[in-house]
Parts: sequence; C-alpha cells; structure tokens
Amino acid sequence: MRLYDINTLCYRYRHHIMYLLVFLEMFLGAISTWPRDVLMAIFVEPPTTPKIMRVSAFFYGNGVPLCIASTFFGLCNPYGNFAILNDMHSVYHMWFQGRNARHQAPYYDIRFKKMYWINGEESPVREPLLPEVTDVPLGFQGSGFDELIVEKLNSISREECVFNLL
Repeated sequence: MRLYDINTLCYRYRHHIMYLLVFLEMFLGAISTWPRDVLMAIFVEPPTTPKIMRVSAFFYGNGVPLCIASTFFGLCNPYGNFAILNDMHSVYHMWFQGRNARHQAPYYDIRFKKMYWINGEESPVREPLLPEVTDVPLGFQGSGFDELIVEKLNSISREECVFNLL
C-alpha cells in the first residue's frame, strides 16, 4: 500500500467520515509492518506511562496527528481510559514545544525501517539511534496474541471517525 504525506491526507479527507484503520494503514502501511512492542502496548498491555510514551513516539515520529493516534490507541487498548488521551496529549505537546531539544524519545521510522530520535525542529531532523538497532520485530504474528489482535482489528475495522485535521 502507498504511503501518503499528511498534508495530502488532510486535504483529501478533511471534514470527512473515514474508517480509522484504513486511514492509519494508508498513512503508515499495514499493521504487520509496525514494531511488535508498539502493537503489544496498543492491543494487549495496560497503558502505563512508559508504554504510552513508546506508542506516542511511534505515532509522533511518523507524523500521525494526535487526534488519530489517541483515538486508535484508546479504541484498541482493552484498558483504554482517559490516561491514554491525557498522557499522549502531554508528550505530543512536550515534543512539539522542544524546538532545541535532542534525543527526546526513540521511535521506529516506518519509511526508513530504522530507529531514530525525536528531535526538536532546530536540532538534526533525522538522527539515527546509536548504536544502531538492527533487529526490530515487526507485526503481531507469533506474539501469542494473534487471535486477540485480529479480533480487535475486526471490531474496529468499521469504526467511523470524523476527521477535522485542518
């Protein structure tokens, strides 16, 4: 599936009802290409602060708007609660405001298939995580939670969301 630029998606789908999962997979690619630790935090594990940070870093680093990232995480997590939205909002805001900050959080970049640092706008834009992480398990196949995740994906695959991204 083709990856789209967020500006293209915002223009095409502003004020439209769209399926949340379709939007994310258009933007990031198939869920089978996402890091397993992120998928486990989204679908299986309780939303502790470190796990919310990990998921937030993945979405933020790959340019997913907060409203979409937090909606998806909240719908998919069996323990979904207000803490997800609140914590995600806080870390997105912190990273956005940290213009000179470096090494705010590591994240897996979907396009380059490597680990990078979230840096402020005035710091190096694409700084790889060193030492380089060469083995990032992807997808949920073989995680032991395959059926649970597929069931959850099926239940939200028809979840309509109104996106007002502009």
